[in-house]
Amino acid sequence: MRDEIIAEIKRIAATTGTAPGVRVFERETGIRQSAWLGRYWARWSDALREAGLEANEMQSRMSRDKLLEKITEAVWKHKRVPTRPEFRMYSRSDPTFPASNTISNHFPTKHEMIEAVRAWASDKPEYGDVAAMLPAPVPSTPSAINATTKPAEGHVYLVFSPRE
Repeated sequence: MRDEIIAEIKRIAATTGTAPGVRVFERETGIRQSAWLGRYWARWSDALREAGLEANEMQSRMSRDKLLEKITEAVWKHKRVPTRPEFRMYSRSDPTFPASNTISNHFPTKHEMIEAVRAWASDKPEYGDVAAMLPAPVPSTPSAINATTKPAEGHVYLVFSPRE
């Protein structure tokens, strides 16, 4: 089995031009991680080295400025703020574009992302047209919302019914 795994690693690497990751290897071969982990190798990188390959480097953390620049590029392309699936599709066409989870991890809500893009682009003349593609800012203070709005009055009833 060990020799079969090494041969498959080499085959995939020859086809794709890069060392396969664990998930790609499993998808391509059907050989699960449980077949080799702790049996032949302690780490996937050990198997790759034995196959004569170097492990792929982990992607480093993207700076906030670079992330906002890439999001702005996607806004330009779509002429509006893209949806999460549109971000995923855009990342397939641009290998330098971050994964949609990277965007979500930096900006938990779409509103936070939009406001960060707005603030970031505001002092950069080359991104002046981006503000027009963003939705209007949402008022953030209660006083900015209609001051004449009165809370609804009413009653709340609590009924208790013991179980028997």
